[in-house]
Amino acid sequence: MAERKRRLIEEAKARVEELLEERISEEGMTLDEIEAVVESTTREVAAWVEERLIEEQQPPSSNRAACPRCAATCAFKRDLDTCVLTIHGQRRIRRRYFYCATCKAGFSPTDAALGLEPGRDATRQVRAWQARFGSDSAFAAVPELFWEL
Repeated sequence: MAERKRRLIEEAKARVEELLEERISEEGMTLDEIEAVVESTTREVAAWVEERLIEEQQPPSSNRAACPRCAATCAFKRDLDTCVLTIHGQRRIRRRYFYCATCKAGFSPTDAALGLEPGRDATRQVRAWQARFGSDSAFAAVPELFWEL
């Protein structure tokens, strides 16, 4: 794990350096321009790190997995894609789907690894924001607020 962590940190540093090299003006910048550079770089790097960390949590590919309910050995059925809204944006997550003939239920080890809750398409933090802004603001304005966050 230490090697993967070190590699991710080095890749993130290189990504920040690349973005700042592109965005910082040699002729000087106003405070508004500085603010825009910092905000766009922070958002882009945060999303990049989030995507890499999600990829790192994927369980190793296997054609068999233990059922989380009954521990029976289950066969791989197919890959499923799901979209989850995080505070850094929409993330597409590819999950290996298994079916338990004993329980007559399907499952994905990736869901457990990432703490994805069945039927939820947003992280806990995003759902908390939805509840707060959905009750405090005009319903039609909520999607715009999320993009501003």
